[in-house]
Formats: sequence, C-alpha cells, structure tokens
Amino acid sequence: MSASGFTNPFASRFIRIFVMTALMSPTFCLAQTAYTDKGLGSAWGRVLRAGDDRPIRHARVEFLIPSSGWSSFKLTDGDGKFNLVGLSQATYQVTVTEPGYERLDGTAEIAGKTGPLLLRLRKMEVAATPRNDSVVSVQEMRTPGKAQKAFEKGAKLLLRGDAAGSLAYFDQAIANDSTYYRAYYDKGLALFRLGHTAEAERAFQKAIDLTSGGYAPADFLMGLILCQTRQFLQAEAVIQKGLEFDPGSALGKVFLGWAQFALNRLAEAERSAQQALFRKSNLPEAYFLLAQIHHAQHNSSAVVSDLQAYFRLDPNGPESGDARTLLATAQRETN
Repeated sequence: MSASGFTNPFASRFIRIFVMTALMSPTFCLAQTAYTDKGLGSAWGRVLRAGDDRPIRHARVEFLIPSSGWSSFKLTDGDGKFNLVGLSQATYQVTVTEPGYERLDGTAEIAGKTGPLLLRLRKMEVAATPRNDSVVSVQEMRTPGKAQKAFEKGAKLLLRGDAAGSLAYFDQAIANDSTYYRAYYDKGLALFRLGHTAEAERAFQKAIDLTSGGYAPADFLMGLILCQTRQFLQAEAVIQKGLEFDPGSALGKVFLGWAQFALNRLAEAERSAQQALFRKSNLPEAYFLLAQIHHAQHNSSAVVSDLQAYFRLDPNGPESGDARTLLATAQRETN
C-alpha cells in the first residue's frame, strides 16, 4: 500500500472486515493491556458528588501514562470506591467520567500504595451522553420501551449478519426516540456493511451530534469513512477526538495509525501502533499495521518480525493472504 496514496484495495477490505468484527463487540471500548510489571503500586479512593459528597456508582476512573500510552481503569462500586493495582511508579494522567457530570482531569504521582484519593465530580445542568457502553446511560434509562425493544431486535439481526433486516428496527427505534444515538450508530454499521457509505456517514454524524462527539466508536467509524474518501487530515482529527473520550482504546490507536500512515507520517503511525500494543498486546491488526509501516521504511527484518507476530495471533485472519505475500517479499530481501 502506498503510504501517501492509501489506494491499495487492501485498505477498503481491511476497513470493512475490521470494523464489522471489532466494533460490533460490546466490549469495544473496554480494551486494556494486562500489566506485566511486578511493581506493587496501587491507587485507591472514592468518587463523590461535589456539594454533598454522595458516592457516585459506576464512574469510570482511568489512569494513563502519556509517554507510553499504557492505561488501566476501574468502575466505582456502590460506595463510589475504586482500587487500581499493578501500577508502576510514575506520574499518571487521571480522568474520571460519569454521564450527567462534568469530566474531571488531573494527575497523580504513584509511589507504592497511594490513597485515599477523593475525586469530586460536578453535576451538569444537562446530562452528558456516555462515551462508551461500560455503564448504563442516562438516555437508555429514559428511552421508551418500544424504542429499546426495536433497537435490541435490530442489534441481534446485525450481529447475525442480517444488516438489511436490521435497518427497519433501527428506524423504528429512532421513530420512537429521535435522540437514541445508539440506534443511529448501529444503523450506520448496517448501512456501512451494505456498502451505503454516504448514508452510513450521515447516521454516524447524527450519533456524533447527539453526543457532542462523546461516543468514541462513532468518531472512529467516521474517521475510517473519511479515510475511504481520502480526507485523511479530517479523519485524523475525528479519530483523535474519539481518543480524547476513550484514551484506553487500542483499536482507536490502530485507526489513528492508519490515518497517519495514509498521510505518510510514518514515525507517528508507528508510535500509534506501538501504543495500541501497550493497551492490548495481542492485537494482530496492530502488528499488520507495523508491517506496512516498516515495509514503507524499507526495514525488511522488522517486517518479518511484525508478520511472524501477526501469524502467531491470527494465522487464518482476513488479511492473511496479503500478509503471506508481504512476508515472502520481506524474507527474500533479508536473505
């Protein structure tokens, strides 16, 4: 694939297959890397509502090392408590989010067992939309029963591969609740699978508008559509926006890497791929991206290493044919 042109048919195939197999998983936004350091650092505390110190349940507390991209998070329990273990001694970027509250950003120096950390969130006048599906959204609690049932029927059909059949149910859900951002998002997935890219783009944009850009999967999908239409700078910006809301997403980092690769910014693309592997070390798509980057850099030995890792994780994956061709080329060049 040409780094500057992004014209190889592989790009379209990769995006379609990768999107359908990865983004339809309900755990898409929850990927995180298993920590292997034997350090004993930890952080514990509570998330409370500013003003009356009432505990906030299911708030998302994330600790991120900006230099490496490694992250870990916990959801608070019924008493607002969280406890993250296995943290190395470092300075972490701390982000706390909960629908209906202002986002809290700060830093924490971890040296051994650190706590208690008391993190207070301010209530928003208008409830915010969740950034992922790890918590029950304010919207879903108020969504009319007919809309919810229609959405669930559509989602089941889409997961079974019946994209065409799912559309009527997503439209029914939207007709019953015009603010149902998940229905717009899943409708976009169905349209994308059916090849209706322009309509899918409109559906994803509606999901983005309804959440003020706060639903990361919609940002990522919009970025990939922009890549298909060769609007790479716009794609990079939209994917970066999604990563602001879900900085722990390994797949988001892979998507960002493809946009940067298309812009021929190989060093940045390589860094994004490596950060994806910090988050999820067994992600074959990240190794495939690294192989493409190293091939563009004429680093054949690195290509061989990347693709060997790819095949260990996914020997019969959707891009295994392209991977074998590239591996054979790289092996000839290293001999």
